[in-house]
Parts: sequence; structure tokens; C-alpha cells
Amino acid sequence: MENRFIRKVSVTESIYVNIALNVVSHSEIRGPITRVLLKRAVALLEEKYEILQSRIIAKAGGYKFVKANAHRKLPLTWKEGAELQEIYTHLLNSSLDLRNGLYQVIAVSKQDGCHIFLLTSHSIADAQALITLHASFMECLETVYQQQSIKTQAQPLSADIDFLVGAYLQSKKNLPHVKKSFAADRRYIQLPVLTESLSNNEKKLIQFVIEPNIMQKMILHCKKYQFSVHSLLIVIFALAIRSVVKTHDQEILMRSSVSLRKRIVPPIDDLICMTAITAITLQLTLGAQEIEDIARSVFLQLKEMTENVEIAQAHLQYSQTIDKKNKDAIAAINISNMGRIQLKTTANFSQLVFDYACGWENPLPNVSIVTCDNQLIANLVYGSRFFSPSVISELIQNVLTNICRVVEEI
Repeated sequence: MENRFIRKVSVTESIYVNIALNVVSHSEIRGPITRVLLKRAVALLEEKYEILQSRIIAKAGGYKFVKANAHRKLPLTWKEGAELQEIYTHLLNSSLDLRNGLYQVIAVSKQDGCHIFLLTSHSIADAQALITLHASFMECLETVYQQQSIKTQAQPLSADIDFLVGAYLQSKKNLPHVKKSFAADRRYIQLPVLTESLSNNEKKLIQFVIEPNIMQKMILHCKKYQFSVHSLLIVIFALAIRSVVKTHDQEILMRSSVSLRKRIVPPIDDLICMTAITAITLQLTLGAQEIEDIARSVFLQLKEMTENVEIAQAHLQYSQTIDKKNKDAIAAINISNMGRIQLKTTANFSQLVFDYACGWENPLPNVSIVTCDNQLIANLVYGSRFFSPSVISELIQNVLTNICRVVEEI
């Protein structure tokens, strides 16, 4: 029934609604895909998830999830021979009218299959949810291709992450409350911002790829020194930023998106589609230490923040540290890293690539990282109003140089 109340939108979900933060995800699929098949598969995908059958409306007392119009047009667009970079950029700068629906699908044809782009509100899906949706879409393609008859029980809209984190912290109420603050008058390294800002802020995307042979060496290096690839990448980006700035300053703040799914008890199943992510700020000192020592320090810092529930506490304080225009840009960059994922294969369809991207409306570049088939894909999004292309190009070149230096030492 249209407009059926499902639940209230949480405080954190409301932040994403207010700042209109969307996420773009992309899969390359090989298989016998036609427009008719694609339309049926998207319809089946929507049947499987109540979150895709929903919309968000503003009412007295805040936003609410309600049932969307069952007879509305399926939010699917088919494009022939479009440039993938252009599609990505267009979607990053597009808006979603959440009063009508919470997602859009854009299919770009190719000779042996198609590219699938999914535009979603960050209020309903984090990167893990998007991985799940793309894998589920592969299953839907196979189902309709095989002309199988299936009765679908929709996955209900989940409880909000604020409620789940609050319940977890209640069980840990004897632990001391931890709250870090960073001196506002301290000089932290940041990328140079344009002095004459443009009136319009277009989100720009640059993608770079780390090939499997280099990734394998990085993974072995991290295992040897007992830290994560994510910790190493945070340090590599921090050093790359300092090289761009050409400064002797040593203090830098790095923002890291972290999943709460396995950091609270009970853990949240990866197959549940929701936003279960938060952001934390890490302070790094880039002195005379070896890169491995700094990466180990970052790794232990993240481990400690999980054990003392600081990450969970930071999530509930998120609404206090971000305003409607999302001006909390003291950090130099935000890094979201999904780590290694398994690509989906069915009898007739293969998922060849998955990646995603997200951009802010402030001087905070965002890097979305995923590793599939031992290949690391990084999508860096920045605002044209704040950064020159040359600065971002130099940053990426420095990152690649730092990775090569680490690998050469192995």
C-alpha cells in the first residue's frame, strides 16, 4: 500500500538526506543481456528488498520511510555506447528525489554484456550493501534468464544503525567514555585549496588501478610487519599529500570510513542492506619514522578504538561534528576501503569488476577503494571548486610512487 509507514529515519540517516549525499557503484557484467532481461531483473531485485521499495518523506517530527508507489515507473535507463567516465561523473553530480525513490539504475551496453551503474542515497546503503545488491542483481539476471518461477520474500528494512550502536554501547556502559579532540589552532598538513573558488562545484573523478602482482607484494609486506593494507594506504596517502604541499610540517589528520558491522555485538550480517558505516579522524606524525612504523601505529590505533568502543561512540557523535553543509573538513582526505571482495558468477553471467565512488560538497577529497581479483581499484572524487586538477594529479602520482617504493623494498 502506497505511503505505508515503515519506520522513522534515524539521526545519522537524516544527515545523509540533508546533505544529499549519494553513492555511485558500478559492475561490469559479461553475459547474454537484453533490455527486456535487464528490466525484469531490476524489477525482481526491487521485489527482494524493501529498502528499494521505499521512499523518504518529510513530516512533522522528521523524515520517515514509507512505501513507494508500486505502479511507478521502474528507475532504469538504458544507454548505448556511452563513455563510462562521463556516466560516473554525471551520476556523482546528479540528485535523487527521495520522495519518489531511493535508487536509480543506468545500464550501458557493451558487446558481450553491459555495465551497471547504481545511484543510491547514502542514507540507505553503504559500500557493503552495494556489493550485496550488485551480487543479488547477478542472481536476478540468472533467474529471469532461466525463466524460473520464484516467490520472493522481501528483506525488511533494517533497524537503523543508531539504535543498534546505542544498544551495544549500553551493554558496555562500564567502559570509560572516550572523546578525542584536535587543536583548532594547530597546523595540520592539508592539500592547497584554490584561492579563487569557482561558483559551481562539480565533483570530478579520477580512477587509478594497482595491478595484481604489485598488490600481492603489498599484502605480503603488510603480513610481514603485522598491519593491514588499509593502514598502509592511509600512511601512503598522508605522505603523498605532504609531498604535494612540500612542507616540513609533520602533523596530519586523516579521515577513515569504517564499517560498524563487525565492530558491535551482535554483528550485522553483510547481506543486510543498510548504512552501517561511520567516519573517524586519525592523527599521524610523519617524522623520521619508517613507513612501516607509522602504518603499524595506525593499525594499533584502529584496533584500540574498536576495543575501547571509541569508534561506536564516535558514530553517535557524528551528528554533532557535521552540519548541513558538511563543512567538517579539518582532515586532509577521507579514505574508504572495502578490502578484498568476491566477484559474483552464475551459470550464464560473470561479474568482472566492482567499484564505487562518493563525493562531498566541501574541500575533503574522498577515495573509495576495493580489491577484486587481486586488483585494487581506487576512485578519488574531489570538488572542482576547491582543488586544481594539477594538485590532484600530483597527489595520485605521489601515491603511486610511494607504493612502488614500498614494493621495491620487498
